[in-house]
Amino acid sequence: MEIEKIIQENQAYLYRYAMYLSAHPDIAKDLVQQTWLQVMKHQDQLVDVTYLHAYLKKICINEYRMMMRKEKPMESIEELEADGIYFHEEEIDGVMEVSVSKEIENLRNGCFLSMVRKLTLLQRMAFSLSDMFGCTIEETALLMDISESAVKGLRYRARMNLSSFFANHCMFMKEENPCHCQAWIDFAQKRLKLQHQLKMSFSAQEFREKDHSYQKDIHEKLLAYYRQMPVQYPEDPGIQI
Repeated sequence: MEIEKIIQENQAYLYRYAMYLSAHPDIAKDLVQQTWLQVMKHQDQLVDVTYLHAYLKKICINEYRMMMRKEKPMESIEELEADGIYFHEEEIDGVMEVSVSKEIENLRNGCFLSMVRKLTLLQRMAFSLSDMFGCTIEETALLMDISESAVKGLRYRARMNLSSFFANHCMFMKEENPCHCQAWIDFAQKRLKLQHQLKMSFSAQEFREKDHSYQKDIHEKLLAYYRQMPVQYPEDPGIQI
């Protein structure tokens, strides 16, 4: 298959994965650019396009690791493997979608992406591969070059960190939670008149500090909403043939 056709047919898929992996549009665009450059550089290795998506994810992960190599701290593999015993694979039941306005839907999606940024690098990798793209534990371990037990530990930590935040803050998870999206939108619109860019805190979320216990209903709603996020496209594809 010609490289131009491969890029054209898989651009949206790769950008979507890069977006879930990085949770940042600009970083995702750079990841797409660097991934395609590597594919073009080693296109002689594209013998079997059956495994193209796995090949793209592998390159994208490696490029992201290089990009974020200064991020600290990195979890101990031994501790992750120990945490792996707490992870249990579960079928996620369908969750009824709440009818909301487009601006509130965009804000909700933005909240999810912002929260994913608070996961550690390895947690984001495992979460994006398994929970967003449906990779098995075995496939995720292979792509990340770590043990299956460590993948389970990462998924457990990511799940606990995400649900511990949304369980107490998001009105879509529990109606009694303090965040009311329309009120926040009104506040943000007024603030944007005075300040064009808000600084964001990127301190890592740690569920243990909040003594959080796993809540299956919160986890189901969280994944259901996140999986329903629309496919996003970069304004500029970021690659020139």
